[in-house]
Amino acid sequence: MKKLVLLYLLFCFPAISFSQSNDKECPGPDGCNAPVPNQDPTPWPAGDATSSGQLSYDPNEVIGPEGYDSVRWVSINDVLNYTILFENDPEFATAAAQKVDVRFDFQSKAWMKGFGIGGYSFSNMSFPVTKPSNAYQQRIDLKDSLGYYVDLIGGLDVAKQQGFWTFTTIDPETGYAPMQAERGLLPVNDSTHVGEGAVTFQLKPYEGLKTGDTISIAANIVFDTNDTIPTNRWTNKIDAGNPESKLTAETHPTLPNIYNLKFTGKDDEGGSGIRHLLLYLANHNGIYEEIDTVAVDSVLAFPVEAGKQYKLYSIAVDNTGNREPTKLEPDVILNFNMAPTDIALSDTIFQDDLAAGGYIGRLTSVDTEDNK
Repeated sequence: MKKLVLLYLLFCFPAISFSQSNDKECPGPDGCNAPVPNQDPTPWPAGDATSSGQLSYDPNEVIGPEGYDSVRWVSINDVLNYTILFENDPEFATAAAQKVDVRFDFQSKAWMKGFGIGGYSFSNMSFPVTKPSNAYQQRIDLKDSLGYYVDLIGGLDVAKQQGFWTFTTIDPETGYAPMQAERGLLPVNDSTHVGEGAVTFQLKPYEGLKTGDTISIAANIVFDTNDTIPTNRWTNKIDAGNPESKLTAETHPTLPNIYNLKFTGKDDEGGSGIRHLLLYLANHNGIYEEIDTVAVDSVLAFPVEAGKQYKLYSIAVDNTGNREPTKLEPDVILNFNMAPTDIALSDTIFQDDLAAGGYIGRLTSVDTEDNK
């Protein structure tokens, strides 16, 4: 009798699905990139896997930017990439997951602007997204290979201040979830990893963040009608400031034609610290080129030659990649280019009735050094 009741509910439930509402895989004038309304387009009838007493089960995890040090420092200029993993655990699950809902809360609305959905995967199949966006809709046609469709809606739930993905298995014959418990987008996992899936997304830090601010992400995942299972929480600390540095030069106490270049620097207050300094030298055309990487508070022996001029400065880089702005003037100028000699005038007799601006003669000189 229970089975008959379930069948009655299935066929009497209003038939609302992608396949019935529109013949196209991506309805709307903008196709798959059209904004997605915050609603579940497919009803979940009583004939899902849980009706037979068989269950799907999902251990899960969030992985974010590794960052620097134990607090996972990241730069305010970084694009932060995250992966949310889920698995239909064979130790607990007895049925394929036919519906997977993944959500996470934004800790502030300001973070929502930089949200973009990336690639995703399930059942050993990967689906890249070349241009991350905050709204995504797709029907994945697996009818020939597996006998069903998988509908995915993802994007921003502005009202709830959430990012979300909802995967739904659709039986092409009915437009609903398959009646068979073993048919679903995420089978019970095995040694081939067929029961594993993932979604990826990116966040861009927003202007106004300060050094020491944090970004923290934890997701909630639901398989079918099971209880919500939260993931771990992944936290990163923001470095929002640029470091600074200074280069000085002194003659070597014992070696001729050697200068000691001394490098000092500091990161913005409370920042991740300086990773290294870059040494720049102007070439003969006056264009600065990077010639060395040095540690902060270090000394570098720098050889010089007579007849040359050296313009140098340092640029500091912190442990998140924040970089000191390019300097407009050098920190140090070492000038060994002597003035030219043997100045000569082409004429030795001058007319006393020259008009204003008239020609007197040509001055020339001789520079015997290498950089003439």
